[in-house]
Amino acid sequence: MEALAARQLETATIGRTLIITLPEELQHSSGVDRKQYVHPYESKIAFQIWHQDGVLLARSASAPDKAFGPFAEGFHQRSIGDEVWQVFALRSGKIWIFAAENDEVRDEISRDIVISILTPLIVGTLLLMIVVNLLALNSLRPLQALAQSISRRDPGSLSPISIAQTPRN
Repeated sequence: MEALAARQLETATIGRTLIITLPEELQHSSGVDRKQYVHPYESKIAFQIWHQDGVLLARSASAPDKAFGPFAEGFHQRSIGDEVWQVFALRSGKIWIFAAENDEVRDEISRDIVISILTPLIVGTLLLMIVVNLLALNSLRPLQALAQSISRRDPGSLSPISIAQTPRN
């Protein structure tokens, strides 16, 4: 924004604040048409460009008329009405630039990141558990076959010689 707008506005002779809005046809279009051209976060991000003497030079339509935060560089948190905004302020010569993001956007992005990380982790864990169980069952089959063959033996069929040769504890 500093390169595109602030340097132009610093030397411009604007008698009133420049409010940057969506094109008229997009503002009045239906929901389906609008989704093709407008990002859902468009009203949840905002910017302001101020002259150092306190004159608002330009702002997005979603930004208020008052400064987003103190005229101090860095990050700030600001409550406007019932909404919380995260604001970044930057000074460029005689111009202050404020870029702000509504906390709703941050919460939604955080939620999307958590879902995108946890979904493959949970699915992968379940698949790994199934594979490990199948491998364990497959490798225990010879032992199960031995147990079944031992259980089918008749204890009376053992000869006295084989019993005598069996070590006792």
